[in-house]
Amino acid sequence: MPKIQALRKYLPLAISLPLYVVLACWLPRSAFYGIVPIYGLLFLCYGWYYFSIPRNAHRDGAQLSIGDGRRQRALIMGGLGFGLLMRLGLVFVFPFWSDDIYRFIWDGRLLLAGMDPFAYLPVHFFDGTYTGQLPKGIDQALLDQLNSPNYFTIYPAVCQFVFWLGNVCFPQDIVGAARVMKGCIFLFECGSLFLLWRLCERFHISSKTVLLYALNPLVILELCGNLHFEAAMIFFTLLAIYCFGKATRFADPKKIEAFFPDPPIHWGWLTASAVALGMAVNSKLLPLIILPFLLRQIGLARTFFFGSVVGIVGVLGFASILEWRTALHLMDSVDLYFSNFEFNASVYYLIRGIGYGITGYNIIAFAGSALAVLTLIAIFTLALKDKVFSMSAESWTHFAQWAWLIFLLLATTVHPWYACVLVAFAVLTGYRFAIVWSALLILSYHVYQDSSYTENLWWVALSYALFFVVLFFEWSVKTWNRW
Repeated sequence: MPKIQALRKYLPLAISLPLYVVLACWLPRSAFYGIVPIYGLLFLCYGWYYFSIPRNAHRDGAQLSIGDGRRQRALIMGGLGFGLLMRLGLVFVFPFWSDDIYRFIWDGRLLLAGMDPFAYLPVHFFDGTYTGQLPKGIDQALLDQLNSPNYFTIYPAVCQFVFWLGNVCFPQDIVGAARVMKGCIFLFECGSLFLLWRLCERFHISSKTVLLYALNPLVILELCGNLHFEAAMIFFTLLAIYCFGKATRFADPKKIEAFFPDPPIHWGWLTASAVALGMAVNSKLLPLIILPFLLRQIGLARTFFFGSVVGIVGVLGFASILEWRTALHLMDSVDLYFSNFEFNASVYYLIRGIGYGITGYNIIAFAGSALAVLTLIAIFTLALKDKVFSMSAESWTHFAQWAWLIFLLLATTVHPWYACVLVAFAVLTGYRFAIVWSALLILSYHVYQDSSYTENLWWVALSYALFFVVLFFEWSVKTWNRW
């Protein structure tokens, strides 16, 4: 009987297993009304298992009896094991809700042929612009699978290396190459879980909270399932935070009020942190937005050194794949992201609606650029505002969370997997709005119900209304408690 009762605690995980199989193997992304209820059940199981573990599990196990402490530790390890098992299983499943894989294959085959993937638009190989011999594997059939044949690639060096690796292992097999790429995503996820565990120990947080990321259905399905490189960005960002914590461990624990603090710091670990952040930038460009928060923590001179190392790593990464004459093509892709693409936005859609009423046409070209500038102003204002900072990895993590949230709320395009980094930060900051948002973002898949890809703004409004209610409530409660 005791063994049966112990096994019952794993029931949410047992229920989750067939649900993941159904989503990954049978339901296409167009089956919106089938995906939503199953995804909702996954989140119910996720919450059921998480809240079944007492908060003092493992970290404060001394307060429990030896037997209870072991059982609680087993639940945490069981959750981590299940999360890793699901990720590993999805490595062998072809991406089921994303067609980005074909662009990954395209870029990888160009690299395998010794060509710069930023040099030509995919359509250039078939419209007469490119006059050389077609690289092996670059054909009309693959071009027809691309979702952005008229745009330059936007994937940085770490991504391009993984694309190349997949095609080296399976030059003519898309499924095999996809599995190699997913294997890399799986390794990044293993690293992220390890770093979250270590950071929880350093921040004196219950290790139970690692399960918020380890078992989150959005993270599992979108990263290892659909092959999104936010996994690499999250790993390197967490590594940068971990190394920064090591660099500042000798600092005075008292608050630092000066704008030019001069506490003791370990330069080796600080350099390692900068290298890790440079690798995060080489995975996705977004981690650059958390650099300003170092100004008040380590001072202007040290921030300049840190930023210089990040820049050198970034330049070296891009120099390995990019011809300087085509560097502007990457900038073109970034500009197109802000001025042409729109999906599942919040503030931008409100501005677009007002713009339609005033001008009669879509003002994305102006509004997208303006919101990008506003994002930078908001982040620098948050970083430099007159407030006492502590020089610590905890403080940097806290403000990195708000920087990412500002970016996503002011962005013109918000795909569900963009929120995965906020789920990782939720483990370390104590805020839970990202967990709720990760449950609501599945509603954005309504756009794939037919080939027109037309958004129903009622679904968008519903998801953001619920999210803002949770965000405002949690922020108000935590602000009140601090006051």
